[in-house]
Order: sequence, then structure tokens, then C-alpha cells
Amino acid sequence: SDVYKRQGINAEYGGTHVTHMQPFKPSSGVVILALAVAHATSSPAPPLESGGFLECKACELAADVVRPVVNPLKPVIVDVAVPICKKVNATHQCNPASAGGEWACDDLCKGMMATEMNVIADLLHQYPSRGVCDALTACTPPSQPGPSGSAGVRSNLSDTSGEKVWPVWPSHGGKPSGSFVHFTDLHLQLDYEEGTNTDCGQPICCRKEAGPGAAGKQAQKFGDWACDLAPATLDSMFDAISTLNPPPDFVLNTGDDPAHDDWAQTKTSNLASIGYVASGLLNTSIGKSRPVVSAFGNHAPVPVNQFQGPGLDDWLYQGAATAWGPWLSDDARRTLEFGGFYQMRVADKLRAVVMHSTMFASGESGNWFFAANRTDMAEQFPWLRDTLLQARARGEKVLLLRHCPIGDFSAPFDAYMRNVTDEFSDVIVASFAGHAHTSWVTVLNDQATETEPVDVTYVSGSGTPGGGNPTFRVFHYDLETFEILDFDQYWVDMDQANRDGEAVWTKGYSAKEYFGIPDLTGKSWEALARTWLAGTDQTESWIHYATAMTRGRTPASKQNRVGEACRILSDTNDLYQKLSLIHI
Repeated sequence: SDVYKRQGINAEYGGTHVTHMQPFKPSSGVVILALAVAHATSSPAPPLESGGFLECKACELAADVVRPVVNPLKPVIVDVAVPICKKVNATHQCNPASAGGEWACDDLCKGMMATEMNVIADLLHQYPSRGVCDALTACTPPSQPGPSGSAGVRSNLSDTSGEKVWPVWPSHGGKPSGSFVHFTDLHLQLDYEEGTNTDCGQPICCRKEAGPGAAGKQAQKFGDWACDLAPATLDSMFDAISTLNPPPDFVLNTGDDPAHDDWAQTKTSNLASIGYVASGLLNTSIGKSRPVVSAFGNHAPVPVNQFQGPGLDDWLYQGAATAWGPWLSDDARRTLEFGGFYQMRVADKLRAVVMHSTMFASGESGNWFFAANRTDMAEQFPWLRDTLLQARARGEKVLLLRHCPIGDFSAPFDAYMRNVTDEFSDVIVASFAGHAHTSWVTVLNDQATETEPVDVTYVSGSGTPGGGNPTFRVFHYDLETFEILDFDQYWVDMDQANRDGEAVWTKGYSAKEYFGIPDLTGKSWEALARTWLAGTDQTESWIHYATAMTRGRTPASKQNRVGEACRILSDTNDLYQKLSLIHI
């Protein structure tokens, strides 16, 4: 993601350093497959630019040639591609020098080449050659059209059919606590197995396919830094949430339940991860008696990042609607099953509006189906604006959920996202996102003067250990205005849990006290960031914030003070770069 590029940090996985937390940069897989296509069809290999991308016209010609024969040739192309992939160590995403040996690249390349070949075949059948080459970053895409004026599907906030009336709501005689939980990026590894090899040479380890680990390289009960979230750790997190006092009023999950073993995933396995998370919550006292709101992340589809839109992603949307069904109204289910987005009431006069944000990412690690035509596939932005207009007319407030921060939206959809958030700043209380696995915030200013904060996006940090110790946040809000008042960060020390044989979740800090800010308004966050720009690496609030980013896993000295200050002050990559150049 662009967020990780901005951070300039790597996540340690299986002895390799994987910036994007996935086994392939898709563009690298495309080059490998393109060479295999040329070999399989006995046609000249397409020329490659110095940057490694297919030259535009050659790509279009190759697409024209391959399209009629791509389906019967898929097995042949994959057979040719796998040895090429292994020769380059899957573009440095696997390590045959690890304890996993040659198996590491063999297993990864066989899985990912087959998966990506299916996507390229689908692209060739669904889009013209120029669109395919735009998607594969071989060509520079033309100017993008804006969202249409009408929604493909419309939410009706007055329709309460099928809506659960939760015991905590005052209208049902309940007394809310003024708190809620946010977690994100669980990346649950359902095939996690104790004792397996943690030096497997792949983006994540702890899979039985890698075999048993040597002494000191064995997966332990509550996880390993070379692996994704162990089920035992997730179960302990849900236990911790269910024992919070006072209990939260609702739970927000901003997506990415499946693990990072993208080369080995299937539709069935990804739905199993989504289902395990949902059923785990439903088996707690909180999940039984309070709303739970979930979003899709970029690891929900198969393969990673590839959303095709209404009618083509039904397996995912309908499967998730079944898993999340105990909390959905009829209206929420209808729009979720159509396009992966929905709204639902979480308290009297307060709604969660859930975007399907990851389909708006293009580029080498983005959604190729979006990049092929750069349109709002499901007319999601008209739906969003209409939903916010209804909320405003009803005097309701909104918590806006996205998996991706605005900086990960491709142009011009990043601008649309900013504009909508600004236009409805009187309705939107705050935004909640994930995708980046560290914990941070970013402030959006008004689009007219770029001086007045209108929104704060909270990225609470990942459940998977890829970004630090597994974590969740408890937010406190005003019961009348719904303003965010404070938050508490909870985490488990994974190494300590493995030593003790017990996962103990503790409150690490409360934001206002720990960072020394009077409130959680955008102005206070911006003022905090400016003290870091004017200070040094020894500034106390900076040390606290930098330590909190990985929940105590990484020393503050490993974080970039200027970069993190600029991130708070900028919601887009362009603005981030400008600010960074000024302050470096």
C-alpha cells in the first residue's frame, strides 16, 4: 500500500522483508507470466521498459494475440512461468536459503502463478486490450471519469425492517456506556500450527506444509513474528473485549480477516476466516447483545486485491452477509450483497456507514479490474452521498468506516473521498480505517482553505503481529454529540504470552494523558504534530507516540519523527511529500 511506502518500513516475515505484506507485487508476476505467454505461443517476447513494465503498444498487441487462446493455454503458461518465478526467487519474496529450502519458492510460485493467470484471463475476456494494459501498468491510463450522478443501489434509512433493537439502546430501556471497540487487520491464520517451521522462507510461516521447525524456530501457541495471527490469540482478544468494564456499546472491524498466504488461498478459505471472526464475536456476551460492524479489506477476495464488482463478487458479498447476518438489517444486507457497502444503526441517532474502499486502488499492487476502466464499479460514491444526505435530514451522526485511508485511493477517487468527507463534516463524527498495521491518525482539512480540520481518521493498529503486538482500541464518545473524547489502546505482549502460556491483554495508555493533548479534535492532533516538527527525537510526546505505533514492539528510535508528523498533517501522498520536503 502507499501507506507503507510512505512509512518506509518493512514487516519481518519468514526471514524475508515484505513491504507490501503479500507475496508478489502483481506487476512482477505479470512480467513473469508475459514471458511465459511468449514462450507458450511461440511469439516474440514483449519488450520491457527499464522500469520493468511492459511497453504499452507491445502489451496491447500481446493481449490481442493471447486473448483467443488464453483459456486452453493457461496450464501451459503456468508451467512455463513457475520455473521463471523460482529462478528470481519470486522477485525476492521467497528465500530458498532458509530452512524451508527449495520448497519455499516452489510452493509459492506454483500457487501464485496459477492464481494470477486466472485473473489475467478474466481481464482479457472482460476488457479491451488497452484496459488490460492500463490495469497491468504497461500503459498510462487516460483521464478518469467521475462518479455517476445516480446510485446503482440506494439505502433507505427509514426502513427498519429486520433491524435488531439492542438491549443497550435507551429506546429499549438500556443504558449505553459511551464506549466502543475498534479493531482491524486481524489476518487470522486458520492453518496456524504449533511446532511448525518459522524459518520457512515465505511471507508467512507456521503452516504445516513447511514441516516442523528446528529448535528456536518453532511456532508457539500465541504466535510468532514470522506468521499471522494465531487463533488462540484471537480467541483471547475476544475474551478480553467481552470482559471490558463498562462493556462497549458496539464493535467496529475495518477488515482484512484472512491471512497473508495469498498464494494458497481459496474462496472457501477466505470465507472461513470471515466466518470464524464473526462466530467468535457472536459467541461472546458483547456479540450476542450489541451491534458488530465489519468491512472488507484488500485480502478478502481471491486473489488479493482483485474485486470485480456487482455480479462477479457475489460469492464474497453473499458469504459475508451470511456471516455478518446476526447484526444486519434488511437494508444493510441488500446493499452489502449488491456492492459490498452498507449502513446500519449502532446507537440511537448514530450510524456506521461502511465503504468498500479497497476496490479504488490501482497500480502495481492494486485492483486490476478497477484499473482497467477507472470507474466507480458499483456507483458507490453516489450511494455514499445519498446516505449521508439522509442522515443529515434525520439529524443523525455517522461513523465512517473504510479499510483504506484516503491516501490509498487512486486519483481522482482520493479527491472525491476528501470532498465528500468535507461536505458532510457536520454529519461525520470521525473516520476509522486499517490497512497499515501500525497505529496512527491523520487529519483532513477543509478543501476550500486547507486550514480548518474537518475530520480525523483513526488507524488503530493490526491484530496480526505484522505491525507490532496484537491490539484493539476502546474509544470513548459523548452520548449526546457523539464526539470522540478519548481512546484506550489495549494489546498483548506476544512474547510474554508464549513464555507464560497465557495471553494477558492490558491497557497500554489513554490517548489524551499519554500524548499530552487536551482533546481529540483535529486541531489538537495538528498541534501535537507541529511540536514534533519543532522538537527533537527526544521530545516526550513523540517518544510516546512512536512507541505506541507498534504497541511497544519497536523502539521509538526506529520511527520517523518528521514523517509521522507530516502524516498527521496530510491525508494524501502528494501533500505528504510536499510537507516532508519542507521539513527534512
